[in-house]
Amino acid sequence: MAVSVFRIEVSRDAITVNNCVLGADTVSIWRYLEEGNFLGLRVHKHALAVVLIALLAQPLIWLGISQALAATLALSLVQACAAVLAFAYFRRAGNTKAVSAGLTLLVLSTLGVATHFGMAESYGVTLLAICIACLLLPVVAEKARQDALVSASVAGAIGAGLALANAPAAAFLLVYFACLLKQGEVVADLRKFALCILVPLAFVLLAVVAPAVAAEGDDGLVWHGDYLERFASFSHFIDPQVLADFLATSFVFSFVAPYEFLRCRFIFADLLQFGARPLHLAAYLAMASLLVVSLVRAVRSSERTETFGLLAAASAILLFYLYFNPDEALLYSPQWLIALFFASAPGVPRMAIWVWLAAVLGLLVNVPTLHHEKTSDPEVCCPHPPGSMMERELPSVLIREGSRHNTRGGAGQ
Repeated sequence: MAVSVFRIEVSRDAITVNNCVLGADTVSIWRYLEEGNFLGLRVHKHALAVVLIALLAQPLIWLGISQALAATLALSLVQACAAVLAFAYFRRAGNTKAVSAGLTLLVLSTLGVATHFGMAESYGVTLLAICIACLLLPVVAEKARQDALVSASVAGAIGAGLALANAPAAAFLLVYFACLLKQGEVVADLRKFALCILVPLAFVLLAVVAPAVAAEGDDGLVWHGDYLERFASFSHFIDPQVLADFLATSFVFSFVAPYEFLRCRFIFADLLQFGARPLHLAAYLAMASLLVVSLVRAVRSSERTETFGLLAAASAILLFYLYFNPDEALLYSPQWLIALFFASAPGVPRMAIWVWLAAVLGLLVNVPTLHHEKTSDPEVCCPHPPGSMMERELPSVLIREGSRHNTRGGAGQ
């Protein structure tokens, strides 16, 4: 937690314009948080983050801590809780304490997670919700034999929490559905099985729609459609360049950075940079080989039903973001990264040294990237803007507009 506090405070001072880091609006979010306005975390998309960070930060503000530091402490506490629950999940999967600790550190060392845990963003809350869901949903599915309605309602509440954190994270309900398949008498009873499917989906639908309606009234019903209209397109599935960039980001760059610094996004051609960075390449190979070996072992284990549920969740999230906004895939990557590592958990070899080596290499190459001077330089941080980014949203334009406004303000005074 102390490391997160330090990194968030450093990045808060260094990053002065939106969209430099993974296309995220981290500066705008910080300005809201510094004013004690937790709605800046965006109630439309991340309602759970708004509520949770407010509940954690507000008591600290009442104690006299500055609004900015209170927000940092709240974000860091959420991240620490997510890490603890990830460790609990790896332990529940049968791994030793040493391996579980190494796996937790490995997840935190991936580029997607390490970056989010060092800046103002809402995906720490999403990861916390995912960890809670993955720990509880298999247990809840087992209870369906005794009381299908209670099981379905609890699963629905968990799914609603996921949707309130970030709507695509509701895909982790597939873990519940997969675990239901192990309950033979539930599957055989069509009424019980339908109840266990439809009730959670109804909860999730309500959780997706309600925050936007609460924020904007009747106009909230239109918000999701407008949001998808701007960003989403089925053409992404057949565009070779989009596919190449998306696959490289999802399965390489979300694990390890190709440079010593971050950009608004990386593209397929950046894979060539690994040739000049042997440490980065070693980190990726250590992570990828461990994950592949563990996944192969996991799908052959007695826990493969849960593994398949997690892989289905990861696949659903990846497909959604390919449709929705593939150019900013790295921003959303913590969701499928945690799914892949959880899916592999039952098959991780009892070789703590392999796990820890991959984690340490990941930390060495990924943590410093957020704090590199080029990362926060608006003139160089976005050479390949996402297709969804308007010209007025480019970091170089934002900084020039900001300077112009500041100059006018100074002259007026």
